[in-house]
Amino acid sequence: MFVIAKDLLERREAALEKFAQVEQPEQHLRIGVTELVAMTWLPRFVTAVETQFSRTLFEPDVDDSFSLRNKLLHDQLDIAILPDLFEDSRIAKKTVGKVHNAWMSKPGLLGGKSLNVHDIAAQRVSTQGGRSVTGLLYEEWFCAAGINSANHIVSNSLVAIIGMTVSGLGVAHLPKECLQPMINLGMLEPLQVSTPVPDVSFAAAHKADRHSTVIDMLVEAAQASCDFAQAFQASE
Repeated sequence: MFVIAKDLLERREAALEKFAQVEQPEQHLRIGVTELVAMTWLPRFVTAVETQFSRTLFEPDVDDSFSLRNKLLHDQLDIAILPDLFEDSRIAKKTVGKVHNAWMSKPGLLGGKSLNVHDIAAQRVSTQGGRSVTGLLYEEWFCAAGINSANHIVSNSLVAIIGMTVSGLGVAHLPKECLQPMINLGMLEPLQVSTPVPDVSFAAAHKADRHSTVIDMLVEAAQASCDFAQAFQASE
């Protein structure tokens, strides 16, 4: 009995030592973000996730708000960072931050005067259109003033919209803080509009029936990393 017990204990110790040496399993994380997140704090978020998951296959998916929501519902994403402007019982979400937007144009285009919604509607408006939740927010803003249509240039690229605005093609509703360097350089001018469009909160969203500790950690990392104040941030 002693010999058998000694052999079993030795095998147990060998097994425990072998299991202790097994590497942490690789995490396959599918995270969707809007273009604004990608051009501001995504690198900081990637670093935070990689710190928590040493073996991570990280797949950021940059897309418009509605496409990200649909991918969540079809189990193509683990979480998505997107504007918190929709309600869906199938999706759980937590606020991560807020974007402060302003109507902008090429300096001097509108003479620096005080404007209203009708003045904006009279301009060519660059927008991301109906595929963007924020695009729908602007449509609601116009409709609330009795304006059913406006002269729009629709693009699914925020960078393209910024470029068109800088070139003087019209006006656009853009994130003010991260574009402050371009404002300081005289490339963009914030417009004084009497009735502003509401600021946009962003949320980390996931399917309500896909809750897990990993999801909680991703949401916490998003909340800690969220910072819309600067474009093209360095990872930390």
